[in-house]
Order: sequence, then C-alpha cells, then structure tokens
Amino acid sequence: MVKKFFGIFLLGFLLSSVYAQQVSIAEIVENFDEYNGRQVTIQGIVVMGAGVLHNNILRAYVQDSSGKGIQVHNSSLNANINNAFIRGNWLQITGTVGTFDGMRQITSLTSYQILDTGYLPPYVELPISEALLHRVWEGTYVKISGIVTQISNPVGGGRDVILRDNEGNRIIIRVWDSTGLNVSNFSENLPLDVCGVIRVFQNSSQVTPGYVEDFIITQTKPVITNIDINPERPLTDQSITISAVIVDYDGFIESVKFYYRTGFQTGYIESNMPHIGGNVYRDTLPAFDTIHENREGEFIFSIVATDNEGNTVSSGERNISVLLRRPVSDIALVIHPKAYNIYEGDNVDISYFVKSGDVVVINIYNSEGKLVATPVNRITGSDDGINFFRWDGRDKDFRLVEPGLYICHMEVRDRTSGAIRNATTPIVIGTRLRRGR
Repeated sequence: MVKKFFGIFLLGFLLSSVYAQQVSIAEIVENFDEYNGRQVTIQGIVVMGAGVLHNNILRAYVQDSSGKGIQVHNSSLNANINNAFIRGNWLQITGTVGTFDGMRQITSLTSYQILDTGYLPPYVELPISEALLHRVWEGTYVKISGIVTQISNPVGGGRDVILRDNEGNRIIIRVWDSTGLNVSNFSENLPLDVCGVIRVFQNSSQVTPGYVEDFIITQTKPVITNIDINPERPLTDQSITISAVIVDYDGFIESVKFYYRTGFQTGYIESNMPHIGGNVYRDTLPAFDTIHENREGEFIFSIVATDNEGNTVSSGERNISVLLRRPVSDIALVIHPKAYNIYEGDNVDISYFVKSGDVVVINIYNSEGKLVATPVNRITGSDDGINFFRWDGRDKDFRLVEPGLYICHMEVRDRTSGAIRNATTPIVIGTRLRRGR
C-alpha cells in the first residue's frame, strides 16, 4: 500500500514537472504571488510583436479572452521568435512567471507554438481614470480617448504625448523610437484615441502604442491654429504679414486660400496662401494707404484650408485695426465700430496715441453715465506713441457688462505741464444669444 501511494505521488510529481499548468492571464494577474516563479502555459493573441518595443530582446505582449495581457520576455531575438511573435498571431506559450522593473512577465520560455493567425488585437476600452490604475491593468492592451495637451522633445529613446480627458485626468503616451511612429505632426487640442499596452514608469501608468493603427485620429478635417499678425498694431503705411499653422492629421493639405478686404469694401480679394515649410503658411496684406489714402480703418481676412478628402475649414473672419501714423504730440482713441459679443468671447481692442511719459486713464461708462470699468490707468512708455489694450467686457467687479451703448473716455495728462486732454468714442455691446433647449 505504501509503495502504491509513493508510486502515484512520484508519477504526479513527474507529470507536473513536464506539463506546466495552463491558466488564463487574469488568473496570473489576480493571484500573482501564488504564480510568481512557477512555470505556466498560456494562450493568447499577440498585441505587441517582436522588435517593436525593443530591437535586441523580446519584449512582446499577449492578451487572452480574460481581458488581461502580460509581457513575454526573452533575452534575444531570432528568426523563429520574430515569425511567431507577430501581431494577430494566436500563440500557446510556456514559460516562468516573474517580474522585471516591477512589471509582470513570462520569461525563461521553454516553448511557443502558433495556433492560428490573422486575429485583430483585442483591447479593453478604459477611461483615463481607470487606465491610471496600473496595478490592475499593467500589461493589458487598452484603448483610451482624450485631447493632446503636450508633446515632449525626444528624450530617453522616445517622446511623451500627454493626453487629457474631459474630467482633467492626464496620462502619458510613451512613443518609443523603436516603433518608428512619428508624432511630430501632432499639436495641442488634437482629439485622439490611442491603443497601447499599459506599462509602468516611476510608479505611474504609461500607455505604449507600437503601430500606426494604434493612433486613431478623430479629427478628420484640417486644423488652423497659431494665426499670427505682424505687426500686431499696424499703421496705414505698413504691410502686414499673416501666418498660420495648418495641419491635416489623417491626410494632407490640398490648398489654402486667403481672403481679405477693407472695412470700406464689400468684395473679398482671393489668393493662394503660400506654404513656406513644415505646417506654416504665410501671406501679406498691402499697406492700407495703398488702397485708401489718408484714411484709417480695418482689414478683414479669413483663411480657408481644404484637405485631400475635400474637407474644408475656415478660420472665420478676423479683424485688424489699422491706424494713421500721428505725431506723438497728438492724441487719439480708436475702437473699431461694431457690436461686440463679449458673451461669446469677443474682446474690445482699444488703440490710443499719446506721447511717452503721459499719464493715461481710460474709463468706460454706461449709457446712464455710471462708471463700469477703468481698464487703463498708467504712465505710457511707447516711444512711437502707439498703445494698445484689449478689454474683455468685464466691469470692476469682474462681471460681464450688460448689452447696450457704452462710452470710452480717455484722459491724458502731461506730467510736465499738467495740461489735460480728452478723447471719447462709443462701444456697442451686442445682445446675448438665446439658445434653444
């Protein structure tokens, strides 16, 4: 009886040594202390293949139907490993459970076998707040969504892209140089879906993509940003340079049109906006006095970009106030005549001419003569007499003023003689837009 029992025990021991226990990846993750150091067999689909995250060692990831993934490590690469660990291959893998840099892995591989090919990599869709829980999701191939808030310079063999969701949660997208992925075209505020495995760096989650298809750009139309006007406060005898950054993330820019007119004209002049390199386009407005002699006014312009799929986007109309060059002994107060919709983000551009060293006080009064704001109260320091201020439509209590007619009054005091000069001009604040329920 004792011999029989010992024989059964020995047979079981030998079988357990030859045949590793087949388990799900979730079982390993959820009971890691139990499995750490043990040989196991798993089956899963390759979501991150050989040679993607490292050029010299195997740093692949597989994921199974339990919804969890794990890193598979080998100290070197060879043709058999490269052919087996291809994204979409369904593999059976036997190896030892362990850790490296605090991340779970299967290492010391004793066998790997291709069971089938051509699978789409399975992902788990997570909010960023959940993806930050690396103890739960480390090793798993996930999909997250957000907008780009920052792109780092190349550092440590890759670049970091910061993604933020609507709740303000942020996560790092780590793009390794070994993947060959190019994110230099990305810009802030780009809506983006990203697939990648969750890895850990300095006790924080990072989502690591490996393939072009891991970036899903939800912005399909061109994006026009960084519109620059130079000089910002032009005079009538100066030409004006307009530049903009224009990007199409899922294709390329087919054409960029530049439209402009003066405030005294009704028809727009159209031109092709030249591409000067990278994503930058630039055009030039003529000096205002070449169109209207001895008059000041404004230019109105817009930029329209079209991509290779026929999607068209406009910058919307932009206004540039253009002022006559005056002797610095003169004073002038200029506000473009229009109804400003401060409730939708309009600002009131106030331009004024006074000589350097004068004390300037600009007050804004409502139609009843009540003071609502004093946006300017200072000693001027502009040698050419040109000064500029942008009022956001808020009163002295930082509340948006009500719609109606306002008077902008400027008082200029000469600090040497004490002489005071005044100038006034109206401001019209438009009505609030009513929105349907």
